[in-house]
Amino acid sequence: MNITKLAKSSNTNMTKPIKKITTRQLTRYGACHRQKILFRKTFGAEAALTTTNLRKALKAGIAVGWAEKLLSNDAYGNYYEAEVNLPERKELDRLRNAQQKEKNTIWGVFRRTECRCNYGGDAYNRACTRRNASIIVLEDKYRKSLSEAYEAYKQAQGKLLLKFLRKE
Repeated sequence: MNITKLAKSSNTNMTKPIKKITTRQLTRYGACHRQKILFRKTFGAEAALTTTNLRKALKAGIAVGWAEKLLSNDAYGNYYEAEVNLPERKELDRLRNAQQKEKNTIWGVFRRTECRCNYGGDAYNRACTRRNASIIVLEDKYRKSLSEAYEAYKQAQGKLLLKFLRKE
């Protein structure tokens, strides 16, 4: 099935139906360098926009969230409602919120210490060093679990998107 439907929604800048996707378009949709390299390794310079190729992209680890721009207004609304309720999205949000809560605690301790220190003095510099070290430890603590949760979410999002694109 070719996905050539032009999205009529305001969540797109497209003016004509898309029949293929290129690395240049991926750049416009905000893809990072790693994603463009994966795309080139999987498809070459361009690929026909088909559900088969979207499945192939998912297997290769290419994010396909940009394809939501191809959905009509009604389909996008239904897709978004389903997407925010994905268990993988909820787990990713839970981990991000937990990390942010811990980071806010670190910053709170730093700000209380900072108030008692002269800016640029030894005590202030020690407080900055402790804060920075704590944030590095915190980011290391969450790095693997956030990465795994994001990959699971990306796969679930892609499968959901394919389901909605097939209905278009």
